[in-house]
Amino acid sequence: IVCLGLENWMRNLYRREDLVHFLRNEAGGPPGSVQENSEWHKKVVNNPDMQGNSQHMDLVGTANSVQYFKDKKTRGRVQFMMHDANLPAELQLELKNCHLVRLLPNEVNDLDEDTHELVRLNKKNSTLFPMLLAISDELNNLYVSGCRAVDVTRPKGHAQRRFTLRAVLLYWVGDHPGLGEATSMAHMGKCDCHW
Repeated sequence: IVCLGLENWMRNLYRREDLVHFLRNEAGGPPGSVQENSEWHKKVVNNPDMQGNSQHMDLVGTANSVQYFKDKKTRGRVQFMMHDANLPAELQLELKNCHLVRLLPNEVNDLDEDTHELVRLNKKNSTLFPMLLAISDELNNLYVSGCRAVDVTRPKGHAQRRFTLRAVLLYWVGDHPGLGEATSMAHMGKCDCHW
């Protein structure tokens, strides 16, 4: 299991001068963007826990099961990714602007009945709940307490150069089977819709 926290990634986004002006919640967005949605305003702009600070981040998460290589018979993994919802659509899709939060290999350890030793098996994990719980704890901490960050576009001495950066998860996206697996719900068939 690979666990890469969100805190350093969020701080690093505010060190990138090419992105900072998109990260701020005051920037707004084009028609049809998430920033035009009234629910976004409730969760981000008008949220008393966010204290009216436009520097806080609104995140979108996803989990998907993929193969390591093109050969479908090789081992796979479930990857948990996050990106900032304020970025323009073309920047959200660039991997350098996304963060791999967790990586869970599609393998489990089982006890061999003959040797009584642990044996590694290549198969999907029965639940993603422990990973989602860890991500939820981290997001809760970033929402309640936040982390200290520096906005490199603000001059030294500016009141908002050093600030407490908080995060809120706007929504989680994925295909129908993927969401079923993530929530340990029964699902059948394949569907490409996003929730």
